[in-house]
Amino acid sequence: MTPAQETAFRAQFDAHADRVFAFLRRLCVDRQLAEDLFQETWCSAAREFGKLDASRSLLPWLLSTARNHWRMHRRWAWVDVSRWLVAEVAPAVADNSPGPEAEAAQAQEARRLERAVVSLGDREREVLLLSFDEALTPSERAAVLGVSEDAYRQRLHRARRALEAKLKVEEAP
Repeated sequence: MTPAQETAFRAQFDAHADRVFAFLRRLCVDRQLAEDLFQETWCSAAREFGKLDASRSLLPWLLSTARNHWRMHRRWAWVDVSRWLVAEVAPAVADNSPGPEAEAAQAQEARRLERAVVSLGDREREVLLLSFDEALTPSERAAVLGVSEDAYRQRLHRARRALEAKLKVEEAP
């Protein structure tokens, strides 16, 4: 890379690193795996940086690359049973609620939602996670998934229904 490309690459990293890692962290659940895939994603970006269209946003390409690395890992995980038998549930994010009862209720609800999201299939989980990123347009989200915008909307609708069903089952006595 030329010095100008290195500067541009660093600027892109600074602009998008947090979003890419957050996407991988939610997608993978396992922090160590997310960190490994994050590195692989940025190594891919460094290799391809000079070939990418500078006029387009890099974020959809980065998220697609991160997703592809995760999918490759998942394919190998089916071969290595030990990788997919162990799942780590992400800790709930604390809130500055006025009292301990409210904090406990919110933490319980966050754990319930996290369990429901983790229990979804890969397709449902990835489309839901992409929908949380307000910086991406629906067409960019569809591009990350490699589908049309209509297919993205259908997947999102199905994923939301599946999540709702999981939450209803969990709250049933």
